[in-house]
Amino acid sequence: KFLDEDGTVIKETTVDYGTMIEVPSENPTKDRTQQYTYTFAGWDREVVNCSGNATYTAVFTKEYINYTVTFQYKDGTVIAENTYHYGDTIIVPEEPTAPKDLEEGYGFKGWGKVASTCKGNATYIAVFGPPYTPGDLDGVEGVTDADAVYLLYHTFLPGLYPVDQDCDFNGDGEVNDGDAVHLLYYTFLPDLYPLH
Repeated sequence: KFLDEDGTVIKETTVDYGTMIEVPSENPTKDRTQQYTYTFAGWDREVVNCSGNATYTAVFTKEYINYTVTFQYKDGTVIAENTYHYGDTIIVPEEPTAPKDLEEGYGFKGWGKVASTCKGNATYIAVFGPPYTPGDLDGVEGVTDADAVYLLYHTFLPGLYPVDQDCDFNGDGEVNDGDAVHLLYYTFLPDLYPLH
């Protein structure tokens, strides 16, 4: 018998004693995973003349799949590029300098998406924007009631409504729905409800 790695029968034949055993005409294959490619390396023991019942099992060698993770500017200029294997922790480069053609005061805002572990080839593009205005969480039209709503959503669903700055607007040491209310009051009465 010739078996695949998982025990599946590839070929079973009857051979006379002393006769050379013929291996299957086609080598078995094994599907690649996200981590490895597999190459048939032979059988688990030498195939020789028949001396009795025998079972041979396919053996595969595995090779890591290399993935390329690139950090770059919007115009395609590469900031950093490294090779990883599936599941490796991605090393995020230091904050890049802003391109010269940006408006004065614009700064680095992130990579557009979270870089954590390698899941395959990936490209992260540096995002630049205007300076952060305290309370302008959505970056649209300054501080509005929409920012207060966004912060309220953040207190309940931080994964869906992330913030990347200090949102303790009422100065009590915590970020909660009280800060959302304070931010809403600020949009109408900024002198009475300053942002701490």
